[in-house]
Amino acid sequence: MKLINIKFATFLICLFMVSSSYAAIQWQTDYPKSLQQAKAESKPVLLFFTGSDWCGWCKKLDKEVFQTNEFESAMGDKLVYVELDYPLSSNQDTKTKQQNEQLKNKHNIKGYPTVILIDANEKVLGQTGYKAGGGKKYADHLSQMIR
Repeated sequence: MKLINIKFATFLICLFMVSSSYAAIQWQTDYPKSLQQAKAESKPVLLFFTGSDWCGWCKKLDKEVFQTNEFESAMGDKLVYVELDYPLSSNQDTKTKQQNEQLKNKHNIKGYPTVILIDANEKVLGQTGYKAGGGKKYADHLSQMIR
C-alpha cells in the first residue's frame, strides 16, 4: 500500500512540475482593458485576428506558433495578447462581436489570420500573418517588428 502512495505522490509531483514549467500565454478579449495593461506594463500589444472555428491557417498559426514552448519562452512576457475572433458556428456576446467588428474595420482586415503589433497608444508597429518555421522563428520575426 505504501508503494502505491509513493508512486502516486511521485506522479503528482511530476505532473505539477510539468504543468508549472509551461505557463501558457494568457489571451484576452477585452481590447480597452488590454490597452490599459499595455500602458501599465510598457508592453506592445499583439492583436490576433482569427476565425477560430473555420480558418485553417489560423488554427495552424495557433498550434505551430502560439501554443509552443519556444514562442512562450521567447515572447510570453514581452507582449499583451488579444484574440479578436470571428467565429462562424460558435456564439459570441454582442459587446465582443461589436468590438471585434470595429477593430477589423479600423485595421482594414481583409484576411485571416492577421497579426498586428501596436504600442499602448495604438500606433501600428507591424503587421503579418502565418509564417512557417515554428515558435522561435515567429518570435524573432515579431521582435524585428517591435525594434
